[in-house]
Amino acid sequence: TIMASGAKIRTAQEVVDVLHLLVSEIRDVLQGVVGRTANEDLAGSAMQLGALIGRQGVLLERFGLQDETSLQEVVSQFEGVSAVKEANCALVEAREEWRRTLQSLEGHADQMSRPLAAGDRAPSFTCKETLTDAPVSLEAVTHDGPALLIFLRHLG
Repeated sequence: TIMASGAKIRTAQEVVDVLHLLVSEIRDVLQGVVGRTANEDLAGSAMQLGALIGRQGVLLERFGLQDETSLQEVVSQFEGVSAVKEANCALVEAREEWRRTLQSLEGHADQMSRPLAAGDRAPSFTCKETLTDAPVSLEAVTHDGPALLIFLRHLG
């Protein structure tokens, strides 16, 4: 039995299993986030990616691992096992993809929060038509030419 920071992991295969679970968790969330367009829920996507931190912590605790340091202590004790090395590399790659995706979302959010200047193209969006509540996209409205958008604040 290998012990690190209170963890009981008996075999290299158990280490591989933990690493694969962590990778799978990251990839599942990334799959739901990647490919979203600028007019979709960027805040929701960022929240999903941020929630991964807690979910990864819960998964580590399930195996008696306190944190990332204790995981790496266990991994280092099986460093001569190629399956452990490969699984750890997969985790490093998945976490790097997680980081890049979060940075990309932050970049989109920064771009979306920047005020438009005269002559800028409006970002793509869909809103509800005032009389029917039917969804109307900017693309549909501007299909035949320019459109003037007026935003009214309801004070009631």
